[in-house]
Amino acid sequence: MSDTYQGDGAPDATYAAPLLTPINLLLFVLLGVVVYIQLRPRAKVTLPKHAAPVVFRTFTPRTLLPYNGRGPSSGKSSGGGDDDKNDKEPIYLAIKGQVYDVTPGQRFYGPQGPYANFAGRDASRGLALGSFDDDMLTVDLDGPLDTLSDLDEEQRAALNGWEESFREKYLVVGRLVAQASFVPEQEQEQEQQQQDQQDQQEQSTSDLDGFRENYRFTTQA
Repeated sequence: MSDTYQGDGAPDATYAAPLLTPINLLLFVLLGVVVYIQLRPRAKVTLPKHAAPVVFRTFTPRTLLPYNGRGPSSGKSSGGGDDDKNDKEPIYLAIKGQVYDVTPGQRFYGPQGPYANFAGRDASRGLALGSFDDDMLTVDLDGPLDTLSDLDEEQRAALNGWEESFREKYLVVGRLVAQASFVPEQEQEQEQQQQDQQDQQEQSTSDLDGFRENYRFTTQA
């Protein structure tokens, strides 16, 4: 009998258990899977591209006109290439002085859509009367805006319904004003800066007057 084995059946301290047991093999396999998962090449993650931010602008009927989805050619098309280009052109229209980006609804307001004549124009009267005729549009782009003062109650209700629908579906990107009322954004910023400076000067003068009054009261007391 070997001297490494005791008579009572208990192994001696010099006895070593085999490494290649089923449990050890399973642990080795699991370790290999974990190492592979951690070290394997990963596909490059491409983040989705977001649309460029839209700046709120002031439009006139003339500056709004190019946003009709037809591009610089203003409706001249010569084959599929132009159609593909038109698909990417922004489409705006105005309702009651608000300019909406209706590009997502291009199949309605694009060059081939049923409301194409409203693109780049003030669509208020046409929507109120339910008419797509050209005489619903403003003829003089440099003249005053359509006041819609002759609309009856039913027509105004129809226009308000359209306005509510547009507010839910499309983004407001600006406002529409007559050419005579148009002030370029740069001039607006200058006017705002001048107004801010004037307000600061008035506030400083008011604070100084208050300090002088408090000082006079303190010295007299």
